[in-house]
This record gives sequence, structure tokens and C-alpha cells, in this order.
Amino acid sequence: MRDREEVLDISELILDEELYPRVKTSWMTAYTYSQAMKMGDIFPPVVVGEMRGKYYLIDGWHRVQALQLLGIHEVKAIVKSVKTRKELFAEAVKLNVTHGKPLSIQDKVRIIDKLEEMGFDKEKISEIVKIPLDKLEKYKARTITLPTGKKIYLKAITAKAVEKKLKSEGESVDVEEVDQEIMNAPSVEHLLKQLIDLLEADLIPLGDNKIRELAVKAYHLLRERLELTALSSAR
Repeated sequence: MRDREEVLDISELILDEELYPRVKTSWMTAYTYSQAMKMGDIFPPVVVGEMRGKYYLIDGWHRVQALQLLGIHEVKAIVKSVKTRKELFAEAVKLNVTHGKPLSIQDKVRIIDKLEEMGFDKEKISEIVKIPLDKLEKYKARTITLPTGKKIYLKAITAKAVEKKLKSEGESVDVEEVDQEIMNAPSVEHLLKQLIDLLEADLIPLGDNKIRELAVKAYHLLRERLELTALSSAR
């Protein structure tokens, strides 16, 4: 059956997090889209998979969230006929790989793990995620399965930081053998730009005690590091 374009009520859409390729959505991205929509920007239709009479959102989560922020209840959608969840996830990955915000290392690690769980062979996974076959193992090494069965998908951070994260969650695991990359300058730059965007838009809820506590800690750490850097440069 050929794809068709329809206007759907957002309440009809199923936003299944297990079928979403990324580790999480970005509220900031949805907000930015909503402001662009208010200014008249035209966004492409979202993509929906129709399976057994139900509509699963394949691509366009942030666009749908942006419309919801604006109180809009309908969305233009390209509807694809699909038969299995495996098909839905593979299609979602293909669309997110080729456009929109680039997938993070953590996103790719999770995607590769899920595609393997669904029974895709290495060649097909390589084709879907656009990662050379000889690089797949490096990504697969970043999936840690805890004794509880819970999976941790590691991003580009040091093993020491991973251990700290696991301990904070009450978990214990040896990650010394896991191949890690130290955070690179572009990823840190992106993180700081996001923080600046949130501050400039006054979107950080500093009235929340926990958020305020973390913000104060971050402020003191940054000031301390900047002072040390300035002292080092002056020598």
C-alpha cells in the first residue's frame, strides 16, 4: 500500500518510547519549534506508521510536542502501512539518521542494541544506522547489562564518570574494560550553548530546591575552574 497524507488528531497518535530512536526528547527543541511555528515557519508533515488500525508516531516527536505547547490538536502526517514493531523501529531510525538533530553516541548505542534484540543481522544494522560494519563492535561495547537486566547505554564519557553514575543509581559494575572516549570539545560546546539558551529564555526552574542546589554547585565549580585557568595562563 502506498503512503498517504492525512490530517490526524494528535490524540490518535501513539508515542511509544520504545520505538523512539533517541534516548530522550528535548523539551528545549520542542519549545524552539513552537516559537518558530508561531512566527509562521512551515514544518514538514510528521511520519506515522499504521498498524492494525492504530497510528504510531515514527518521526516528528518534537513537532508534535511543539504543536501541543501551542494548544493545536491536529497535525499533517504521512501515513505508512506497517505490519510489525520491528518495521516501525527500523523506519524511525532511518528517518532520524538522515535528517534532524544528529544522533548522539548514546542514541546510536541504544539503537544498535535494540536492532540486534529485534533480530536484525550486522549487515542490516550497519545499513540502517549508517555505521561501517567494522565500527559496530565499538558501539556495542558501550552497552552494559546489569544483573537486574537493566541496560545502561554509555555516552562519550570516561569510565570513572560512568562508575560514578552507576553508583549514584545504586548499581555496581566493572567498566574498566569498556572502550571509552573522553568528552570532546564540540560536545562540551553544544552542552554549554544549551545551558546558555535555557538561561537566556529563563527556562530553568530555579524555584525548585533541587534545581537551585545543582545550579549553585555548577556555578561554584565553573568559577573555580575559570579562576584556576586564569591563574595558569598568567604564569
